[in-house]
Amino acid sequence: MRALVSLPDPVRSHGAWVTLCVSTAVGVLSQPTAPPLGGLVIGATFAGGFLLVSALAVGARKLWARLLKGAAVSAVAGAIGLLSAADPRWLWVLALAAAVALIALVAARRAGFLSATALCASLAPLTLPGAAIAIANRASLLDAALVFLALWTFSCWRSLAVARSLRELGADARGELRVRGLREAAYAAAWGGCVTLVGVGL
Repeated sequence: MRALVSLPDPVRSHGAWVTLCVSTAVGVLSQPTAPPLGGLVIGATFAGGFLLVSALAVGARKLWARLLKGAAVSAVAGAIGLLSAADPRWLWVLALAAAVALIALVAARRAGFLSATALCASLAPLTLPGAAIAIANRASLLDAALVFLALWTFSCWRSLAVARSLRELGADARGELRVRGLREAAYAAAWGGCVTLVGVGL
């Protein structure tokens, strides 16, 4: 259990939640003719998965409570998603997100959570909900892949820039992170709006 206490709590990262919410919003809003509830349910399934994986990073004290919460959210939301008229292929995207999230966790333990590999890998599951919702609403695989790539590459670019600043600042990084948090959230929301507008036109 010692290895489980070496990483910061991902759930306390506002940037992670912003990325997840923006991706879900893009998936829902880029297809205005589809029922929004189905997309929100799929986004909730990914949120539950995020809680599950984050439990492996926070240590034994919070492990079981977080695992149970994440499993409950994913199970309930996933069941609702399966009972809806959504294309069940979105579950393959969920499985891919889970696999990449575990890879990100391993990379963070080996190279640090601010390493390029860990950051880019961890952002993939957070930006995949948009693609999953698109597939659930029967968009083409190409359109879903374009949504994912647009969100993921932007998120990687911004996160790597922030990580570089944090490494340069060292002890002053915490204050800088608070200052840049709202700005980065605004950037993510603005980019999400652009991707949504393009997605509506596809």
